[in-house]
Amino acid sequence: MTIPATGLYKIKNVAFDTQYADMTNGSSEPGTAVAGHYEDNTVTGTGHRTFELVLKDQINHLVTLMNKTSGTYATINEDKMVVEGGESEQEFQLLDLGNGQFIIHLQDEDASWILPKADDWTQITIGATPDKTTNPEGYKEACWTFEQVAA
Repeated sequence: MTIPATGLYKIKNVAFDTQYADMTNGSSEPGTAVAGHYEDNTVTGTGHRTFELVLKDQINHLVTLMNKTSGTYATINEDKMVVEGGESEQEFQLLDLGNGQFIIHLQDEDASWILPKADDWTQITIGATPDKTTNPEGYKEACWTFEQVAA
């Protein structure tokens, strides 16, 4: 698998495969939580869970992620160590695991998106990627897939 091309995607967690990254209520308010939520297949809900991925650097696998409904970007709040909406784009690096799965992290840093629980509205946190051998379940919480959405 290669890095996803620029386009619209829903971002699904591997550990909790009913949970997608969701800009809570599609709010454009800076600081809005990006949380896990099940796909209810409503037009409104699907918009909250659809992000425009823009491939910024093919070689380094750098992308930005803007929510379709809110028009705000997925960003990291480094004080709270969570993913939230922001007005300015932030680049993320995608680590291609070779099986259609990716780790989303800051470039050259071990600061990865992690979904710690399967409950709806659980905010995506930022942390070191858990070790695949010693903590396989925790590792899956840091793995994501990109499901393309028709424009």
